[in-house]
Amino acid sequence: MMRFLLSICITVLMLFSPSVTATTLCAGDEAFSDVTLTTMQLASGGPTLDLSAIPPPNSSYGSNGREATSCEGFFSGNDQPLPSVNIGQYQDGLLNGQPQKKGNSDGALNPINTVFDPQHDGGSNLAFIELSDLQDISGVGGIESDGVNDPGWVYLGKDDGGLGGFDYATAGMGLKNEEGEDISIDIATILNVQFSCADNTSINGDNCSMGTWSIMPDVDIVEKLFPLFGNGFFDHLAFIFKAGPEFVVYDFNFNIIKNELGGGIDLTVPYNLSGSFDMKDTFGKTAISHISVWARDPSLFTVVTVVPEPNTYWLIMLGGVLVYFRCRQKHSLL
Repeated sequence: MMRFLLSICITVLMLFSPSVTATTLCAGDEAFSDVTLTTMQLASGGPTLDLSAIPPPNSSYGSNGREATSCEGFFSGNDQPLPSVNIGQYQDGLLNGQPQKKGNSDGALNPINTVFDPQHDGGSNLAFIELSDLQDISGVGGIESDGVNDPGWVYLGKDDGGLGGFDYATAGMGLKNEEGEDISIDIATILNVQFSCADNTSINGDNCSMGTWSIMPDVDIVEKLFPLFGNGFFDHLAFIFKAGPEFVVYDFNFNIIKNELGGGIDLTVPYNLSGSFDMKDTFGKTAISHISVWARDPSLFTVVTVVPEPNTYWLIMLGGVLVYFRCRQKHSLL
């Protein structure tokens, strides 16, 4: 009888402990298809690359496009803290290795962020990026160097179903240049992020579990971001889906996608992106309460030569190849 009561007590303590580690969803790759990248187009215009037309046998591509390259979760609690400066510094925000806020926190994220902290366990379990991807973010707004330890994740904002739509963040909060001028950037002024739920549902209140997303940057976003980030766009895009007491993080590594598509994607120029999400099997009947978006700046102040025209030609050529394979596939079924 005492053993039975003890087992009940242990179970209750595990259920209500503030540092319980949530169920592992992303141990395999089955959950990667929850979020997909469907189209890419240069922000300057030109043809649209339909990733749903990629022919077999690449299993990472399907009728909705390219599935996420990786994911982490489930995690219990909230996807907090958010960055305070927001230019990708070490331990400035959850994805940059800062421990999760207390209060129903996950054991993998608090008191030590074992998933996103590159200094934990020598970086052996670092999610989404490699140790070789770390940067030394210094010299911007008077920030002093503390070594090559900065993951580079920048928080773009979140959609929680509010009337204003996507709630954009600010990058470089509190930073000033040598003249004392504010160099922070309201992300709402450089790109447009939209989420649309299916079946006339809405985020945080109307049983939203699936829908579409799009990110459309300004053509001159690289120039506008130069004072904070130097040349280049981003090489990772991460989505955090929160429902009930849990959340999952999905990552798109554009270095992988670039290699899969023959190297024709130029990560120094901006692209319009669109895709879909389907969380019915992930969260069950629990509706999405909010979706957060992060992007990773690959490096600071790297001198590059941007030649956008070949990318346009490459997209046209790749689009033609995809149409050719799709036609052959249909013909073979006749």
